[in-house]
Amino acid sequence: MPVQTEETKITAKEAKKKKKELKKKEKETSLRIILDNLRYEGNNQFDEGNFKKAISLYTTAIGKSGPNNPILLDCRAAAFLEDGQYRLAFNDTMKSLDLEKSNSKATLRFLKCAVILGKIVDGKEKLKLPDITKKSRQEFEEKFKRIETYHKEILKLINKEKYEKAEGLIEKVRKVCFKSAEFLMLFAVNHALQGDLVRAESLLEELDTKDSNAKCSWYYFLIGIINYHKNELVRSITGFSEAKKEIPKAERWHEKVSLMHSNFQHAVKLIKSKTYNEAIAMLSGALKVGSDNRPFKLKVYKERSAAYLKIKEHNLALKDLTVALSIEDKDSKLWLMRGDTYRELGDLHKCLEDYREAEELTPSLKVHMKIKEVERELKQQELHKNSYYNILGVPTNVDQQTLKQEFYKKAKMFHPDKHTDAPEKEKKQMENKMKDITRAYAVLSDEQKRQDYDYKLACMEDSEDEDEYESDDDFGFSPEEFFYFVRMFHMTGGVGFW
Repeated sequence: MPVQTEETKITAKEAKKKKKELKKKEKETSLRIILDNLRYEGNNQFDEGNFKKAISLYTTAIGKSGPNNPILLDCRAAAFLEDGQYRLAFNDTMKSLDLEKSNSKATLRFLKCAVILGKIVDGKEKLKLPDITKKSRQEFEEKFKRIETYHKEILKLINKEKYEKAEGLIEKVRKVCFKSAEFLMLFAVNHALQGDLVRAESLLEELDTKDSNAKCSWYYFLIGIINYHKNELVRSITGFSEAKKEIPKAERWHEKVSLMHSNFQHAVKLIKSKTYNEAIAMLSGALKVGSDNRPFKLKVYKERSAAYLKIKEHNLALKDLTVALSIEDKDSKLWLMRGDTYRELGDLHKCLEDYREAEELTPSLKVHMKIKEVERELKQQELHKNSYYNILGVPTNVDQQTLKQEFYKKAKMFHPDKHTDAPEKEKKQMENKMKDITRAYAVLSDEQKRQDYDYKLACMEDSEDEDEYESDDDFGFSPEEFFYFVRMFHMTGGVGFW
């Protein structure tokens, strides 16, 4: 067996090392071939306009080579740009330039993306690179300067609440910076501040949420505005809290919404503790602050009307409920509350109208029973209005002497001889009125007829049938009797008539 010397040991070690290095080189060569093939195929797809396929091939190559390959990053950035994926093109180009600063094509691509995305600060920074021509540098300097000017002017117009002018300027700048998250948010904010929440939310949906710069201060400001108008005050406060770090206008909004929220919550606590006057004052203050917030006003008017009802201020409660219904007329509870309030105030006709509105929106046994009760009350009112007692203007317990005196007063007032010069229509009215007065007296002055009349009147009040009204014949009053009363009144001049 041969003896291993020190020299043979070293030779074996070196051979092993060389073999390892050779394997490594073979692997690198194989990888380079794979990468070249992927890049070559990617370039072919790019040239044919198949940008998504090209992106896929470049991405596979980057995955195999590692994230720090400036050539592949540059290739993929070009494909992203052509495919309209400007944010990804911007990110790849930035990495490529960080790895290899001297690349004029990559620099121009970066500047183009910076304009489209509205990333002016990043774009101006890359203008310092020496590998771009004087003409290109001047061109982009002018673009960035113009965009900055527009940005400042837009902010001024929004702060001055000149929203229409701001909108025109935003639309103009968005033709250039058409993928700018900040200008998109400014556009949405401008619509939200004008109360156009539908448009604002649709613009918000266009936002690329994967963009790390998407959730800028204006994004949080927009969240604050949208939730404010939805009366989601806690979420609104959170949005303005983030936005106010960079946007002075958000500070004022934050104070406003916080005050509205705290006033309302405190008022609710006061109502629960039955401190109604303090609660009303607190709610009135909240209304002044949130006068431009319809759902908030609705909520406050409902709470304040309830507080007014607790202290029997029915007229003030009625005003609040009427305003609340002008904001939201599909709330059956509001119609029911106002109906109850009208009932307390004695306006049964309006009460009935509101109860019927409530029943139409939300049918229920409770509301149906209320409607029936008010219909009965109205019927009783109508009966009383047309009763003989009411015609003569006397109470139901009137004595005969007072009855006679009141009849004389009425008869003297409406006697046909008092209206001989009146138009025929008025004469006819006076004659009918005199007939009513005479008929009423004829019945009430007769003890038996009065007793029968009182009994039947009580029965009619309790009856559900509206056709049970009694005729004059039930009490033995005839046309002949009427003319007899008139003739005697005329002959005596009313003196000693009874």
